[in-house]
Amino acid sequence: MQGFARFVLPALILIPSLALAQDTQLPSSPAQQTRPQTSTQQAPEVPKPQTNPATQSNLPNAPSSIVTGKPHLQGQVPLEDIPHPPVDAFRLPLNVAGDTYRIFTSPIYIRGRDLRWILPMAAVTGISLSQDSHVARYIVSHNPGFNNTADNVSYDLMYSYIAGPVVMYGTSLATHNDHLRESGLLGGEALIDSEIFDTIIKLSTFRERPTAATNYDGKFYQTSAGIDSSFISGHSILAWSSAAVLAAEYPSPWHQAALYTGAGATALTRVLAEKHFPTDVLLGSAAGWLIGHYVVRAHHHFPIYRHHGHQPLG
Repeated sequence: MQGFARFVLPALILIPSLALAQDTQLPSSPAQQTRPQTSTQQAPEVPKPQTNPATQSNLPNAPSSIVTGKPHLQGQVPLEDIPHPPVDAFRLPLNVAGDTYRIFTSPIYIRGRDLRWILPMAAVTGISLSQDSHVARYIVSHNPGFNNTADNVSYDLMYSYIAGPVVMYGTSLATHNDHLRESGLLGGEALIDSEIFDTIIKLSTFRERPTAATNYDGKFYQTSAGIDSSFISGHSILAWSSAAVLAAEYPSPWHQAALYTGAGATALTRVLAEKHFPTDVLLGSAAGWLIGHYVVRAHHHFPIYRHHGHQPLG
């Protein structure tokens, strides 16, 4: 039973970040209700601006981009195409609260088609879990000097992903660059969302760190782990959430390659430093990527997608 629980736990935790929004039927507008019955044409759907997208947009799964546009209830609308107000610091606390609510209530919106992504992820998670102890025990070096170097590199990389949005926002105040301001604020929002998610998961799993575990077992629900639980990797979720936002805001292939390479290196060095098992960084990275993309698509105002043209939405 313990082995089964260890197999399904990370997959079940990841499900909220993979859930589609609930389908909603298209209501009849007053104009349509008074229209003669002989008319067969309907007015095109035009989403109305949202005053608080954080609490009105359900968490999408990745890579799907179709979610229900609420609260105007006008059918399925790509989340990135719903008009959002300009991003500013005053909305940040409310947006974070809305993001957290959507992330942890998203299992309500799971549908059968989500199995296309849930089942493969669960399979990869199961394989990774079965190899965690073997990798930590026999593959990762136990040389203290090597481990300390990897640990230092992982911190340097993580801090760079935290500093990036901060520097971008500070620069935007001096240069009045709207794109920089949005990128910095959304990057910061994704980091806060990820930290909240990571803390709650750590306090729900209490997994031993590799070096604290007996024979690198990495057991769950060991209260001695406390807030320092190994599952999931905080460095990984923070790096990948920040990278996902910046890669979406600046979608050059070179930017994306550099950002995701650095985020991947952050995750890898956590394993090489004997601070995490492979599954910890795998699901931490996946959760960070999903949270970062959700934040951008739910709150962006600057036209970052090709089909938006060159004018801000809204």
